Amino acid sequence: MIRLNNDWQCIYTWDDDFLTHPEYPSENVRLPHNVGDLPLHYCAQKYYDTVCGYRKFLKVGPEWAGKRIFLQFDG
Repeated sequence: MIRLNNDWQCIYTWDDDFLTHPEYPSENVRLPHNVGDLPLHYCAQKYYDTVCGYRKFLKVGPEWAGKRIFLQFDG
């Protein structure tokens, strides 16, 4: 089993260029990750509605050729 929690890239405001440009500026984070902290009884909806992005690049070696690979995401 390979743990995938570390070395995710995160952006806090969505930009489509994040998908296609590996050099896009981002923050290196560990999952689970929290996009922002708000007080418990803070109810301004605009602070809860946001679109952000996460990505992780996986290096697949030649020893994986011809094998089935399963990724399981729990959340």
